[in-house]
Amino acid sequence: MQGIEFEHKLRMLDIRGCDMVLGVDWMRKHNPILCDFIGYRLQVSVEGKRVELKGFSEEGSLQSMSAAGVKQLLKKGQLLWAHLFTVTAQSTADGRGIPEQIRRLLTEFPGVFAEPKSLPPQRSHDHFIPLKSDAAPISIRPYRYNHFQKNEIEKQVTDMLNSGTIQPSHSPFSSPVLLVKKRMVVGDDLMDELNGSCIYSKIDLRAGYHRIRMKESDIYKTAFRT
Repeated sequence: MQGIEFEHKLRMLDIRGCDMVLGVDWMRKHNPILCDFIGYRLQVSVEGKRVELKGFSEEGSLQSMSAAGVKQLLKKGQLLWAHLFTVTAQSTADGRGIPEQIRRLLTEFPGVFAEPKSLPPQRSHDHFIPLKSDAAPISIRPYRYNHFQKNEIEKQVTDMLNSGTIQPSHSPFSSPVLLVKKRMVVGDDLMDELNGSCIYSKIDLRAGYHRIRMKESDIYKTAFRT
């Protein structure tokens, strides 16, 4: 670090936000440690010598730059830290900025654009899970997750509980939860094909999910734990 060599046993963890976390074992090894929280300086002992590490203050300037500019800095080894931000449009709760014609349609057909608040009705073609007569319940312990996966799982479970998609269960069946990364969609070619068009349509992807219920007698077989 900063031209100073340290020897220490580290563990590989799938975490975000920092390259390395130094714990109590590292501080004990290089004790005594002197911290200057105002000047962002840290003095430690390395092989009997006192060395100083300097931190970065929170003050600094931010500027936007193009991808070509980032490449140039990378070639020169001058890039210190970069963040990629995506800007998305958000509608206001009071409907300001919505054209009057669209507002009338939203008022006339509120159910079309509303978030689903309940499950679809039971039908004759509901899903079912037939089992062999001698089949025993399958119960698998939950997997271990890192902190950002755990937060996302808790968020998804809370949303599904609030919407009624899932419910608490004491089933003898239990399956673990998996998070699968979605591939980043690159739609440049598709966007180019829209050039010159004046009328657009889209598929309501939300309507493609949660349309068929599970048979009431088989719901307990779909239980999961996090």
